[in-house]
Amino acid sequence: MLKKKRNTKKLISFVFVLFVLFSLISGIGVGGNAYADTDLSGYTNVMDDLQKDEEFNAAEYPDNKEDYDKSIYAEIANFYSLHVIQIAESTAGGLFVYVYQPAANITPLTATSINMALTDKIGGVLDENTELTDEDSADVYNLIFLNRNSVFAKYKVTNFSVTNGSVRYYNITSIYRVWVEGLDDPTGNDNVIDEVSFRVGKLFTAKTVNGNVSYTCEQKDIVTITDKYVDFLRYKNGVSGVVWARKDYTDSHYVAFSTDWDISNLYDVDVSFIIQPMKAEKSGNLSFPFEAGASSKVTIKVDKEMTGENTPSGWFKSKYYSWERIQSVEAFKADPNNKLEADTKNNLNGKQWVLRFYETDYFVEEHDMYGSLSTTSYTSVKELTILRLHFKSNGVVYNLGVLDNKQSADDKPGNIPDKKTLWDYFIEFCKWLESLTGVSYIIWAIIILAVPLLIAYSILSIFFPPLRKLFTGIWWLIKKFAYGFGWLVSRPFVWIKNR
Repeated sequence: MLKKKRNTKKLISFVFVLFVLFSLISGIGVGGNAYADTDLSGYTNVMDDLQKDEEFNAAEYPDNKEDYDKSIYAEIANFYSLHVIQIAESTAGGLFVYVYQPAANITPLTATSINMALTDKIGGVLDENTELTDEDSADVYNLIFLNRNSVFAKYKVTNFSVTNGSVRYYNITSIYRVWVEGLDDPTGNDNVIDEVSFRVGKLFTAKTVNGNVSYTCEQKDIVTITDKYVDFLRYKNGVSGVVWARKDYTDSHYVAFSTDWDISNLYDVDVSFIIQPMKAEKSGNLSFPFEAGASSKVTIKVDKEMTGENTPSGWFKSKYYSWERIQSVEAFKADPNNKLEADTKNNLNGKQWVLRFYETDYFVEEHDMYGSLSTTSYTSVKELTILRLHFKSNGVVYNLGVLDNKQSADDKPGNIPDKKTLWDYFIEFCKWLESLTGVSYIIWAIIILAVPLLIAYSILSIFFPPLRKLFTGIWWLIKKFAYGFGWLVSRPFVWIKNR
């Protein structure tokens, strides 16, 4: 019985080994007429894949800084850069990206994501009558590292499936990696660069004919962001609460930037960023922020015809504001509603365009009457990157992918938030009553102010009789003054009537 169990285990082990070997030797075609193939057991080596392409020559890719600086790749980016050299599809519907990493033998630098669109309408001149759809937008696709051989690395695009069309486009504008101190330049302002990007500008086209797949590659024009500043403005919406106050705000997130193109008209833009729900518990002068939910990626298209706004709310509503999504930096700075800080204005200098791409809520719930104990709920917006620009330059319309870093703002608004007095909130409350009843807010203000005075008069006149005489005297003077004022105002009308 024991011998039979051992034989069974050997048979299972033998079958498993055969399964692994079969998986590992499955062929991968790069730039040829076959799909890449993979399964759960593993992936073929990057060098084995690349060498299936007859035009591939490893000697053309320097593995040291001295030779690299003399190569054509040094004209694109520095030694610590990444270069996409090929892509391949898998029979399982996956997409592989093959990357030349010059510094890999000295400083391994791992790619994180790519800026890619599944269209051929990005990368050149666009006819003004061409209508762009959602399918023509760019997005950030995350990469997972599979393996490396010297300066060559293989990645897989995560959460991606190859479509069933006979022609498939992979329009890659740039590739990202994490920013490294000492290798990469900082922003020079209060922003943080999360990831740096490197130019690709290649349109890979996969075609299936009679079951065979072929690949072609062509260079595409791109736009480079030369100067950039990410920030947000905070607008007060209002205040609510019976015992403790709840203060509501709208945070308007924006990015100011310049490019290496002379842009006269900016039509629409694709941007991507990460949002993270947050909370902060405040006690005295100490604040303890923490994550209040899972982060998620947001990719949106912003059109120049769009507008943004805050949402006045609560018992004491604040002023309503609205703004254009796309505007010049000069118009943004000149808007008196923005109330920009001096440092913000300095950080905007030299930029050409402002893109106000997203709004989030900011709530403060106070737990005592002094505001020393409170809970703040807000959304962190980070890793902002511009993916595509649709614009006019020198009379010609272009639709180009964008070379841009992933960059985050600090946690301080770039403007001076509204500071209202208690009297301001009182008048706003009376105006709210006016909107409900049609009765003038002035009448409501007089009524509301008169009620506590009458109550105080009634109480004090009972417990402090001398004060009753004082109030009676004051009331007599007020009546006499009102009578005299009315008589004076009426004299011209009496005179006209008697003529």
